[in-house]
Amino acid sequence: MTTLPTILEQIVKTKQAEIEALYHDGVPRSSPRDRLKRFLTAIQKPSLSIIAEVKKASPSRGVIRGQFNPVAISRQFAQQGAAALSVLTDPTYFQGHPDFIRDIRAECPLPILRKEFILDDIQLHETCQLGADAVLLIAAILSDHQLYDLHHKAHELGLDVLVEVHTEAELQRVLTVPNIEMIGINNRNLHTFSVDLNVSLRLRSQIPDGKLVVAESGYRTTEELIQLLNHGFDGVLIGEGLAYLSLNDLFPSR
Repeated sequence: MTTLPTILEQIVKTKQAEIEALYHDGVPRSSPRDRLKRFLTAIQKPSLSIIAEVKKASPSRGVIRGQFNPVAISRQFAQQGAAALSVLTDPTYFQGHPDFIRDIRAECPLPILRKEFILDDIQLHETCQLGADAVLLIAAILSDHQLYDLHHKAHELGLDVLVEVHTEAELQRVLTVPNIEMIGINNRNLHTFSVDLNVSLRLRSQIPDGKLVVAESGYRTTEELIQLLNHGFDGVLIGEGLAYLSLNDLFPSR
């Protein structure tokens, strides 16, 4: 009996074709540069930092924001007190686009994380050309060699790196990466897109001091965010929840 590919496996296959197109198009190579650490610094503060996600759709929910203007949404997030932005650039499954980052960068001062399925260093060069401050690396789709290499090359190119895990095994792999600074714990299983908020709480206790830790996916209430703060999280990435709630709803005092 043939097993159907998971959502994540489908995304990776599509991404490999996109990477071939990038090589064909000849993405300009960026030179090594000093890191400004804009994204990292935005997260590194005593309170819980909010990374607000600019996201139109997802494979599990379909279209989340019918009226979608990435620049206007980014400005709104900035006005409501977000520390940074996460911008989806995958066109096939999330209806994103790389140009969203260029457009937002021109109009919004917040640091930008490129939310993408990174498999090859040419995507890092593209990320620099777009003007992002940071990039996401997902442990579930990378071998140990890829993880080490892409993390190192991203830092060489001046990008901050948020490395994402979902399981204990992925976390243990990530903790061996030299100079790791930020770890994201995704409550969402990327193979099934189901969400369990206990994942972040369970894995947080296994991360040593000195790392910035960000919880990702599924948050919609003030009580959930207070729980994260009490468990020592530095930041939280909120995507779909902000299609229904504003940051002012989550933080009434703002």
